[in-house]
Amino acid sequence: MACNMTALKNNIQPFLNYRNSVGYTRQATAKSNAVDLNLFVRFMDDNGKNAIRGRDVIAFQQHLASHRHNAPASINRKIFTLRSFQNFLDLNGLEGAADLPFNKVLKIRAPRPYRANFLNEDEIKTLFSSINTGTILGLRDYAVFALMFLLGLRVGEVHRLDIKDINWEYRTIRITGKCNVERTLTLSDEMRSILENYLLVRNHFFLAGDNKALFISKKGNRI
Repeated sequence: MACNMTALKNNIQPFLNYRNSVGYTRQATAKSNAVDLNLFVRFMDDNGKNAIRGRDVIAFQQHLASHRHNAPASINRKIFTLRSFQNFLDLNGLEGAADLPFNKVLKIRAPRPYRANFLNEDEIKTLFSSINTGTILGLRDYAVFALMFLLGLRVGEVHRLDIKDINWEYRTIRITGKCNVERTLTLSDEMRSILENYLLVRNHFFLAGDNKALFISKKGNRI
């Protein structure tokens, strides 16, 4: 017996519950999984299809490209979600899950990206000199950009920093990267001074004492 859309719909929430409960799935990833699966369900329903065939998944790829204008990486991610869902169904013994076509669909090859553009030395100086370090917000923003420039942090890594991640005794900072992988970096004298100057004024932000985040907004939220 083939695994049809009715069976898939009945197992979407158990799949999402599993992804959320095992601990390795980030909240944003779990949310993307739900969006991807619901997109496929809506596509199949709109086309009056209950049986799932390879040509239907190919048509779904084409729909994402031509009607939703998704980039190749975005389309591949949605297909990867369907593959993970198939593996979940198969492991749970759902009849016909092993015969679903998701694992057979070809990956879309993205065109080679353009070479990244980097700021030159003069542009970097212009960027930092444009920040008014005579203000509280300026000291905060200067520290944000300095972490990315001097230590090579990603935007998301700066966003996730907490005050406790700084070890002043050992002059280090703990970084939480993708998939919650942690690494420890040494603070240079310059970077340490920049952070110290920011922390001298951090308490002036709204609800600063109630927020563990290193960088907070004017409204007291993690920036």
